[in-house]
Amino acid sequence: MNFTVENVNVSFRKERQKSVFGRERQQALKNISLTINQGESLALVGESGSGKSTLGRVLSGLLKPDSGQATMDGHDIYSGRSRSSSLRNQISIVFQDYTTSVNPRFRVGDIIGESLRVLSKSGQAENKSVQSQVASLLDQVGLSASYALRYPHELSGGQLQRVCIARAVAVKPKLIVLDEAISSLDASTQTQVMDLLQELRRLHGFSYFFITHDLTAVTYMCDRIIFLHCGHITESVDRIEDLPWVQDEYARSLLAAVIKIDIEKTG
Repeated sequence: MNFTVENVNVSFRKERQKSVFGRERQQALKNISLTINQGESLALVGESGSGKSTLGRVLSGLLKPDSGQATMDGHDIYSGRSRSSSLRNQISIVFQDYTTSVNPRFRVGDIIGESLRVLSKSGQAENKSVQSQVASLLDQVGLSASYALRYPHELSGGQLQRVCIARAVAVKPKLIVLDEAISSLDASTQTQVMDLLQELRRLHGFSYFFITHDLTAVTYMCDRIIFLHCGHITESVDRIEDLPWVQDEYARSLLAAVIKIDIEKTG
């Protein structure tokens, strides 16, 4: 299994600016091409506004590009046939803001159960009760079955993000898009969640598309790195060991900022 993005372009209308031809458009992604291989963790690194989340939405099936293709094993994610099949269920996403990505009126068991009901409709659900499946998923993310009865406001940030990960895992995806999924957590919780994600990847063989601005997390989590700046891919690093020798000026500036922070912390 692999996911491929080929020559993808995405633009948005500028709401406050008009020209004689109508509203102007801002190019968010410019001729983006990449491949995510089975079982690997690919990092997409860039500053705010670089187009990272836009590309994540394209890969997740949430935003059809203006041109180009997003495919899984050669099947276009946005074709009519793919949209009506189980193909789109093979992609999950975990957002940065875990507080707004769940329904506050739902208990944890219902939040995860939503994904299980999607599987049931597609004929892929396991032949056991939703309750036992929820308990199993909670166990996989390090929470006891009793958490199924809690509401989101009764959980810490790290616990709620684990619930979001369990929900993403429930549909048995091939790819999980992690859109700044750990950036709002404190440092110790970040490490715990990254360890959890690594263990789940070993257990299930997921591929990860790890969207972040945090190069420290990238070195902990990822096999390869792509740098995105103003909608362009500026450099790709195929081996994490080669990160210190990036050539692109933008990539080097991000790396230098991380090194400076590490020196200040230890100085």
